[in-house]
Amino acid sequence: MQMNGKPKKLLECLGIQELYPPQSEALEKGILEGKNLLVTTPTASGKTLVAALGIASQVEKGVSKAFYTVPLRSIAFEKKMLFEAIGRCLGYRVETIVGDLEVPEWKLRKADVIVSTYEKMDSIIRKNPDFLTEISVGVIDELHYISDPKRGPIVELIVSALKYKAPQIQLIGLSATVSNAEEIADWLNARLVKTNWRPVPLREGVYKTGLIHYDNGKTEPVSQKTGNPTIDLVLHASAKGGQSIVFVQSRRKAVSIAKKIAGKHKWLNYDHKVSQEAAEKIMKTPEGTELSELLSSLVSKGASFHHAGLSNQQRTIIEEAFRKQGVNTIVATPTLAAGVNLPARYVIVDEYVRYEGGFRTPISVSEYKQLAGRAGRPGYDEVGMAVIVARPSDDPEELINYYIKRPPEPLHSKLAGKRILRIILLALIASGLARRDSEIDKLVMNTLYAAQSQSRTVIGFILKESLKDLVKWNMVVGEAGVYQPTRLGLLTSLLYLDPVSSKFVMENLRKKPLKSIFGILHLVSMTDDAQVVRLQRRDIEDLYRLIDERYTELIVTPEKFIEEEDRYLQAIKTAALLEDWVNETPLREVESKYNVGPGDLSSIVETSLWLVYALSRIVQLFPETQDLHSFLKKLGERLKYGVKEEVLELTRIKGVGRVRARLLYKYGYKAVADLKKASIEDLVKIPTIGYIVAREILEQLGVHVEEAEGKEKREREGILSFT
Repeated sequence: MQMNGKPKKLLECLGIQELYPPQSEALEKGILEGKNLLVTTPTASGKTLVAALGIASQVEKGVSKAFYTVPLRSIAFEKKMLFEAIGRCLGYRVETIVGDLEVPEWKLRKADVIVSTYEKMDSIIRKNPDFLTEISVGVIDELHYISDPKRGPIVELIVSALKYKAPQIQLIGLSATVSNAEEIADWLNARLVKTNWRPVPLREGVYKTGLIHYDNGKTEPVSQKTGNPTIDLVLHASAKGGQSIVFVQSRRKAVSIAKKIAGKHKWLNYDHKVSQEAAEKIMKTPEGTELSELLSSLVSKGASFHHAGLSNQQRTIIEEAFRKQGVNTIVATPTLAAGVNLPARYVIVDEYVRYEGGFRTPISVSEYKQLAGRAGRPGYDEVGMAVIVARPSDDPEELINYYIKRPPEPLHSKLAGKRILRIILLALIASGLARRDSEIDKLVMNTLYAAQSQSRTVIGFILKESLKDLVKWNMVVGEAGVYQPTRLGLLTSLLYLDPVSSKFVMENLRKKPLKSIFGILHLVSMTDDAQVVRLQRRDIEDLYRLIDERYTELIVTPEKFIEEEDRYLQAIKTAALLEDWVNETPLREVESKYNVGPGDLSSIVETSLWLVYALSRIVQLFPETQDLHSFLKKLGERLKYGVKEEVLELTRIKGVGRVRARLLYKYGYKAVADLKKASIEDLVKIPTIGYIVAREILEQLGVHVEEAEGKEKREREGILSFT
């Protein structure tokens, strides 16, 4: 098909002379004519380019904007880099909105393309549903997340809101694994592009006792050098010049196998210079803990582990080293497959069973396909290899039939259930998207849940019950089928809280409005929205002792939660961790004491910061809790920086942080006013503050650095000439 204008220029910018077969099919099915499309093709088959062509075609008209939404921040930043490069070439503006990265509304309105996470796009819609009318094309990447219990309802609400509020929008859904693609395409009112074509062919097999059994009946021998099947496969791959990603189900096993692989580093092929540079970078990250030391040691030997317990910086260093051949093998939990475009020649699935609720449960076929899809690097490998390591009791043929030859499970809506529908219902009413019974009914009937439901009567009943709850909790008011949000309901929705969480914190706080840091941290950790520390049996005695010691500070006392002991104790442990964090307990000590990694700590702190911020807003609505606002606001700042109140002013200076703030305080710089009197020469005497950091600090405070340096130099020269 002939292309002109921006789509043609897009291909020129990217240096693409020939399209992949799925991309050609997308052109034939109307991607440039504004047709809705569902593209379900394997990883690395060019789905993103299909979306970019659709965006370029619509943006060229100059009448509206496009959005590209993804499930995870890591994917969002990946797409941000791509679309910013495209934007520079095609002359359109790109804005990215993820996590705590806020973008002013005027910037969003001026943007041609908005890249966001699902949550941020949902937030934009909640704050201003009319924004949808300014969009001409919307891309939902990783659409299979619609089956995810956490993010699925958000995806479904975004799509349903688009279908209801702006049916003229071109919808483009992208996914590698959709077995019921026809059903999902019907829901999207989309044409379907579905193929198994890959730029790098995939060979799949099962390994057991020295042989890889392939799905075509052939076998391949593997030298059993170590007695460990996974490590033998890694060495086999390395001997053939390939890198490997090994997938396991637990962090502990990821670390354990990475250690064993590093122990065989003499048999690994990797770039030693790159690995040493990466190891040094890891030791320079702020998380200078035992975990960092172990990670650095392994990376220097060409192996690494990768899981959510690592910080973003640590993970980025590992991924970059892997791309540059400095790491031969990464042993990862499944989060790597979901969040990063990091293919390898070999994908080794070490575990296909995980523990859930105390039982061993096989992973889904869909999850296996996501892992296997990482095999094969376009432009580098002639074939990608995905190998499952069979347990001694399992038959390779059965595993081939179950995981390799079966299609992934169908995608199903996760809107079912009163709790989820209640959240969605409040969002619809609070945003103004739907406030009448007829509007609510119409929008809900646009959901996948309604499309897949056997009975609309059941949906109507659950909606009615959910509305009763919201009215009873004073979040919604209305009569004669027309509803309005109360101030509490509006804030709850805008702050992205579960209505149950909002109700829980305020019921307890209004009865007992204590200004207790430990009590507040425990209160928010008790909500369903909280992220908590894992509870270990050895913790229980210490936690009950802590409850006894701090009982008078608790807003939620244990008597009401006798039947939910674990939940209550997890919240106590999380509150203790967060209190240590704001009291400047060193990272090494926090991580060791609570058995968390830097990534865990960052995630727990970030979630708690959001909940404390939300609480600081909500307490202003009630006379009996209004005086808690400033207390909670200050606690939020302390959570953000991990410091005591006395150094808050110093931590607000960019580049200072919790460690440097405490050192500045120790050396007599207790406020910004003290720092303004300092010279660069004074500041560089303080540990961790070099010349560049000292200069940046003084420039932020409005100190004319050149003048100060000149004065110092004249004074030094005067002293030297005098001597």
